[in-house]
Parts: sequence; C-alpha cells; structure tokens
Amino acid sequence: MSARPCMSIVVPVFNVAPYLAGCLDSLVAQKFRDWEAICVDDGSTDGSGAILDRHAAKDARFKVFHQNNAGVGSARNLALDAARGKWLLFVDADDLCSPDVLSRVADLERGHPDAGILAFRQVKFEDGGEPAWSGGSQESEINLRRSIPSCTADIGICTVALRRDMFGDLRFRPVPLGEDLLYLVECFARADAAVMSDAVLYGYRQREGSAVHVDMDRERVLKYIEYHELMFGVLADCGKEIGLAYTRHRGNDWFEKCPWLIESLGRSERGETWKKWFDSMAQAKKMKCFSPWQHFVASVVSVFRSPLLADLLCVLPHRLKRLGIHR
Repeated sequence: MSARPCMSIVVPVFNVAPYLAGCLDSLVAQKFRDWEAICVDDGSTDGSGAILDRHAAKDARFKVFHQNNAGVGSARNLALDAARGKWLLFVDADDLCSPDVLSRVADLERGHPDAGILAFRQVKFEDGGEPAWSGGSQESEINLRRSIPSCTADIGICTVALRRDMFGDLRFRPVPLGEDLLYLVECFARADAAVMSDAVLYGYRQREGSAVHVDMDRERVLKYIEYHELMFGVLADCGKEIGLAYTRHRGNDWFEKCPWLIESLGRSERGETWKKWFDSMAQAKKMKCFSPWQHFVASVVSVFRSPLLADLLCVLPHRLKRLGIHR
C-alpha cells in the first residue's frame, strides 16, 4: 500500500448504530485495498462513536474523528480536510457498498485518465434486505462543457468518485437543505469531462427517520426555496454551458414543485410561504440563464403574486407531469 492511499472515503456518522457496522464491514470487504476511510462522529448519542473506534483499532485504514453535533456538511468538511487520497468518495453510514466499487473506480480511471468525475449507479433496498448488485457492461463519456447526464437523477454524492486535485478545495456550504447536491453541482460546473458506468455499486437503504425521508413542513419548504436560490447563483457564475443547461433542468423543479409543496401546507402556513416564493420569482426573472418559458412564468407570477395564477402556470404542469402528461 502506498504512503498516500489511492482513495479517500468520507463517512459522516450520526446515530446510526444499528447499521454502522454493516456499512464499515462493506468497506473492509473491498477487493481494492488501497484506501482510507475518514469517519466523523457528528455528536452521536447512541454508541456510534464507540463502533467507529472499535473498527479503527482493528484496521488502521479507518481514521476516526469526533465532534459536537454540527450537521452532515460540517462532518464531511472535516473529513475532506484530512483526506489524502487521489480520489474522493462519499458513503452514508446507514448504506452499503458493493465489494467491487473501488476496483471498478480504479478500472474507470485507467480507461479514462482525463476524467475528473467517475460515476456509477445505486440501487435502493429495504431496511432488513440486501442490495442487488450488478457489474454493468457500458461506460459513457460525458462532456460537461456541453451537457449533463441524462441520468442526472441517478447521480448523487454517494455515486461518484471525484479527483481530489480538481475538487479538493471545495467544501460543503452551511445551508439547511440540499448541501450534497449543491456541492455536486459545483463539481459538475468545474469539471470538463466525466464517465458514467451502468454498474450498480452503491446500496441506498430505505428506512424511516433518515435525513431524506421527512415530511415537508413550512420551514423545510422555505429552506427548499432558499437552497434553489443559492444553487442558481452558483450556476449563473460558472461560465459554462453546463450552468445554463443544469439551471434550466433544476429550474423546472423550482418553478413547478415549490408551488405544489406550498399548496400541500396547511392554510395558515401558506401566506408567508407564498410571499417568499413570489419574492424569489422577482429575482429569477432578472437571471439570464432560465428558459423563455421560465422567464415568462417568473415575470407573470412576480407581478400578480396570485396563488391561483401560480397554480395554473406551475402546479398544474407539475401534476400533469406526475401523471405522465408533459407540456
């Protein structure tokens, strides 16, 4: 094994004791062995920190840090500060990795030495079950100056390997929602090329109480709006065609899903939330990176500030899309 490991695996940990050992064991089982796992206990109170310490005592490739609870972004940033590998990967502590994931990343690097992002697929599995791994047979190069992957919805922070010399200075922003996608968007905006493999190498556990399985209340809807405002600002400044393409892609989600979420709130919670979204629309119409339709919607909605009009222009298309009927 080299003095500096080839791959650094970032594992933020918070109160996942029932699942943590399984996650760490899936790293120990890797066929490719030149790695380090930087695990950050983010103030766990259920014994997760002790599980990390036991694994580190048995395997020196595990580097463990403990901090007061500061959130997943802070935990990942601490791990990034300590990372030494050529490649950065991210694993959530309640998920599982295929034993082939690191060896496949190494294969992708050999075949595509200029790529800064190496992506693969994930599979969802039910709590108590096991992921269905697949070796895959296809790889596709992606020119990120021109386009984004058509499978963007399948690419997440845990299904990419990132070149540390390209992205090692990036950190997760202290935002209340969506910090992982925002970080990934910044990577897309910076990179010139990526490779996508259809191999299924990451197991995404479906369980109650996980960070992404929570109901949307007013506070989370407001955070969702603020998150998109920040992301569009990042994309507008990146100076690449990818910024334009991805802004329009995510813009549909913002223009259509936000009003739909507001309508799902209780009547007493909607007023101030609509006001926040109307204010966002007033800012959106000033941006040059949205599509003509998005500019039209932003202009009309921000002037009339009518929930009924927003329902017609935004919520109705979203409902039709969910039914498989597109504009």
